[in-house]
Parts: sequence; structure tokens; C-alpha cells
Amino acid sequence: MALTNHQRVGKGLDLLKAGLSSYVQREFESKYGERALEEAWARPGTDRLRGDGPFSEWDANALLRVMWDSWRELFDQSLGYVGHALVSELRDVRDRWAHQKPFSSEDAERALDSIERLLTAISAPEA
Repeated sequence: MALTNHQRVGKGLDLLKAGLSSYVQREFESKYGERALEEAWARPGTDRLRGDGPFSEWDANALLRVMWDSWRELFDQSLGYVGHALVSELRDVRDRWAHQKPFSSEDAERALDSIERLLTAISAPEA
């Protein structure tokens, strides 16, 4: 049976989570060292999203949110304006997916393309 567009986007978000978790961890550790996880947990809104686990256990929503909330200090230099736009778009995609909104074929293709672009920008093997 063929995958629905919603399922395709879900699989893309799984790949995004896998690629982003190590990248976000690396960026936080680069700036904060051993306090990386504590610093990430301290971001507004992440407490209800991420639980108390390591970055590898955070979902795509929490990872995108902590990137958004830490953009200027951690991600702007490496990802710039285009990366910021991708993170914003993917936050919307994730919300639509989580709330079971329908995805047209065009919407699904765009979401998957944006996921691939962000993963490519961070040199994630999941791209």
C-alpha cells in the first residue's frame, strides 16, 4: 500500500529529528561545554516539549523550537537567513503534521524538500 502524504511527511520529520539532534547537541556543546543540556533546557518553552532526556530523545518540535529560541547566539552564523526561514517553515510543517492537517502532494513535496535542505545545510547524513 502506498504511503499517504501525511505519512511521507512524518517519515521526513523522523529523519529531521535524527539529523538535528546531533547538530543541536554539537552547537550547544561548542558554546556551553558540559552545561550544554542545562542551557538548552533553560530556553523558554522547551520544558514542556523535551522532557528531561538528552538531545537524542527530543522530538523534531523541541529541536526546532530550541533552534528558533537560540538562533542569534548559536545558529545565525552557520545557517544565516535561509536556515532561519527553513526552521520557521518546518515548525509550521511539524505543527500541521501533529494536528493531522491534510497535506496535498505539493505540500508534502515542499515539506520534504525543506527538510532535505536543512539537513544538507547542517551536513547531516540523513539528507
